[in-house]
Amino acid sequence: ACGNQAAPFRGLKTLSDQDVRVQLQQLVSDNHPGGILNSYTTTDLADLSVPPVITLECTVPGYGVTAGDDLMMFNVPLTGFSAEEVGRPDRELGLFWNNKMRQRIEGVIHLPAGFRVYSMPQKVAFKSSVADYKVRFKKAASKLEFRQTYDLKVSSAPASAYSDYKQSLELRADLARQRIILMRAQ
Repeated sequence: ACGNQAAPFRGLKTLSDQDVRVQLQQLVSDNHPGGILNSYTTTDLADLSVPPVITLECTVPGYGVTAGDDLMMFNVPLTGFSAEEVGRPDRELGLFWNNKMRQRIEGVIHLPAGFRVYSMPQKVAFKSSVADYKVRFKKAASKLEFRQTYDLKVSSAPASAYSDYKQSLELRADLARQRIILMRAQ
């Protein structure tokens, strides 16, 4: 987390290990009701010279939907974003946000034994004067790595910039609809 988003993360330093585990389990459950927190690590949350980073390892039993014994399909995890605030096609007034922000989500999906990636979402690299949005996936032997980065680069923008902002949120929300398809290795 960076900037104003770092404060809630740093607040975890005052909690016991058990209370931190409970908070992080809630975060995992917010992303998927069946999610189970296996383990976590954090940077030194009291050290103001480094941005706070929390790494979670979790599982979601039954997350993948199977088709026979050879195919498995699931949505990209941790990407449930909405474009609800940009439902209108255009805007009369300028845009304003309380702060600039960067959100980065990195994940590693460990593939079930005997499966390989058949299909995955395409790379996205959207740049505008208001917001940038990037997604990339990388296949490895028994895992699939992904990184999603969203940057809101300004605290205000004219109404004419609305279409760029709208497009960045729509692309971000669309990732939650994308599927990863695994096929049994022959």
